[in-house]
Order: sequence, then C-alpha cells, then structure tokens
Amino acid sequence: MAQKTGRLAWTAEVLTAPQKDAKLLRAQRKTGQCFALNGAIFLGSVLLWERVMAPGARFLLAASLKVGCARRLARTLPLAS
Repeated sequence: MAQKTGRLAWTAEVLTAPQKDAKLLRAQRKTGQCFALNGAIFLGSVLLWERVMAPGARFLLAASLKVGCARRLARTLPLAS
C-alpha cells in the first residue's frame, strides 16, 4: 500500500484513531478481567488450602498414626502456620 502524504495521511489517522482507541479499551478491559480472574483463583486456592486441605491432612495424619507421633510429625511438615 502506498504511503499517504499531506492532508490525506492526517485524515486517515484521524479516521482510524477511534478504532485504535476501541481496540485499546477492549485490550485493557480483557487485561483487567484476566487479572481479576487470576487473583480470584489464587485467593481461592490459598483459602482452600488453609481451610480444607491442611486441616484434612492433619486429621488424616492424626487418625493414622499415634497421637504423640502425629503431633511431632505435624510440627515438622509445612502444612500450615
């Protein structure tokens, strides 16, 4: 495509500016949605670990081992602080 010069080049840029702005806004919106979704997934996984998985692991550990041995082992495992 030939390079436009002078007034035609400026007019072409003005006409495509709203299209570029729309694409930029759509990209920013999608980036924000992706950021929020990733944050929700990360927060959900942390809460799932803290509220369900770690206590369940401690319960299974205590149920399968002697109580004293389970407590010592639970202190050494990085399940949850």
